[in-house]
Amino acid sequence: MITSLDLLLNVFDTIRTPNNNLPYNVSENEDYYEVDVIIPGVEKEKIVIEYRNNILSITCDQKIPDKNYIVKNFDNQKHSLQLKIYGISFQNGTGEYENGILKLVLPKETNNSERLLLK
Repeated sequence: MITSLDLLLNVFDTIRTPNNNLPYNVSENEDYYEVDVIIPGVEKEKIVIEYRNNILSITCDQKIPDKNYIVKNFDNQKHSLQLKIYGISFQNGTGEYENGILKLVLPKETNNSERLLLK
């Protein structure tokens, strides 16, 4: 018996890379998938979202200002997330970034190669 979890795992697959370090959740509606990604402390203009060859890529650079630090536990970082996704209409998708959370709504449909801009 195939469960909805089995189907979801066939549609979404995380691509393992060293910088693939953004936590995310995926929910499903009859007509679309919603992907929520936590990206704190990054300006929305620095977030790049692309979809090519069934791979959704989200990347951003987090720049830390130079100061005379006494303790420095984090530095400039490059964050990314790559998900293999099948059967979505990326060009009809929407996205917004608020309070450190990126929300993408990706309608189910066909495979496309485009770039999504945030509102």
